[in-house]
Amino acid sequence: MTLEDRLARSLHEGLARLDVPPGDLDGARRAGGRLRRRRRVVAAVAAAAVAVAGLGVLAWDREADDRVTDPAGSGSWQRMDDAPVPGRAMPLAGWTGEEALFVGGDLEPCPPAADCVVPSVPARDGAAYDPDAQEWRVIAEAPVPMGYWFRTTMVDDTMVIVGDGRWWAYDAGDDAWTRLPAPPAPTEDTGSISSADGRVLAMSRRGRVQVLDLAARTWSELPPAPRRLVGAVVATDDGVVVSGPTRGDGTGVVAQIWDGSSWSEVPVPQRSSFRHWTGERLVELDPQRGADGERAGGILDTATREWSPLPDRLTDSAGGGWSVNAAEGPLILGWGYLYDDRDGSWTRQAPRPEAAQTEGVSAVWADGRVIVFGGVDSSAQSYEPVSQAWVWQP
Repeated sequence: MTLEDRLARSLHEGLARLDVPPGDLDGARRAGGRLRRRRRVVAAVAAAAVAVAGLGVLAWDREADDRVTDPAGSGSWQRMDDAPVPGRAMPLAGWTGEEALFVGGDLEPCPPAADCVVPSVPARDGAAYDPDAQEWRVIAEAPVPMGYWFRTTMVDDTMVIVGDGRWWAYDAGDDAWTRLPAPPAPTEDTGSISSADGRVLAMSRRGRVQVLDLAARTWSELPPAPRRLVGAVVATDDGVVVSGPTRGDGTGVVAQIWDGSSWSEVPVPQRSSFRHWTGERLVELDPQRGADGERAGGILDTATREWSPLPDRLTDSAGGGWSVNAAEGPLILGWGYLYDDRDGSWTRQAPRPEAAQTEGVSAVWADGRVIVFGGVDSSAQSYEPVSQAWVWQP
């Protein structure tokens, strides 16, 4: 059964019959306001760091790796025109099918070794880039500042965003923002939200999967799983999968699968949650190992319920490339490598261009290309954010 068929039956029809109480907008947190410690802008691998928090001391396998090809690095980088908006670190990114969207981000990133215990300065503006026409356009300003800690997912040409207890949608076709209704219960920040077939999936703080029908602007909840688990949630062809640790120390990860009628549980011997569906399998691209030898990432075949390690261990930690992070179908870019889940191969990414920034960049796949925007000029004394943009062609 296709993903569309499963979701239409198990999420739309079934959830429509559930009696869901009205939710709360988490007004107390918003009304009080939060003084955020402005985190140092870390390398672009920060996105992956969310998934490996609590791993402890990590090591790299150094066994021979026959599938790592082209040690000089594959593909090529090309400098694009700078975006027509002020520089920023870690903007929110998405792909509409025609344009790469970059929204918000940190306008005043905190320099290394600085004690920046002041509110973050997130941006409200953003820009869209058409890689075919090689043109930028400024998009409508967001209703609120949108920080790098906000979570996003794409539903066709609409970017759905949650942050500070509120939900928003940006329709790129109409260049318009819309406030979305609150979910049944406050959302837990598990590091990501996801979507499939017009529906957005997020976890509540009480461990329930919440489903937003974007077209209808209505929320529903999946039935509770036997074991309360607050983790990353992803839709697959075989159902909705929630994965996360069962203990506070970040170990003991399990995957719970809702097939449309019941929950099942699959223990997975890894330390990170699954966040990417390739179209055939769930893949967490984290090649590290813990001090005890336990893997951080891995692969889950949701049809057979079988787990497997990432194939072919990496031979070094640097990868020889620029460690931007983005995923599209079977292709996952991260840790300086391109991983292709179709054949389990690793290819070294082309090295970072000398003029490119190493910190605070965001990246997104754009129809077979990777577009990178933003970052911080760490060589400048003022630690200024930039509007640089690059495109990588495998």
